[in-house]
Amino acid sequence: MQFRLADRFGDNGLISAMILRPAEDDPGVLDILLWVMSCRVFGRQVEFEAMNVAVEAARLRGARALRAEYIPSRKNGVVAGLYESLGFSRVARSNLPEGASCWAINLTDYIARRTCIERKAA
Repeated sequence: MQFRLADRFGDNGLISAMILRPAEDDPGVLDILLWVMSCRVFGRQVEFEAMNVAVEAARLRGARALRAEYIPSRKNGVVAGLYESLGFSRVARSNLPEGASCWAINLTDYIARRTCIERKAA
């Protein structure tokens, strides 16, 4: 999935991308393999609307849960609490890099966040 953002000040262009894949250990789970977002739009509700879209897409595929890893780096500390703020719970997972954490949410438990973002189909 890819996300663009435009507002009254102009078009910010492509500002986020997310890649989901069925988990190897459980086809009912979609792993968020990659989620990148421009720091210039973080905090403008894009992260909430992107997750709303991801959950809708996952539900359409018949998935029952989303799972993601957070691997800290010197550039992504600003999103250290992102998954928790989206309603994900920390789950145990072996073989994670030092300092990394795994997060999951049951899609029946996900409550879509209301945002001021108006969606437009591409």
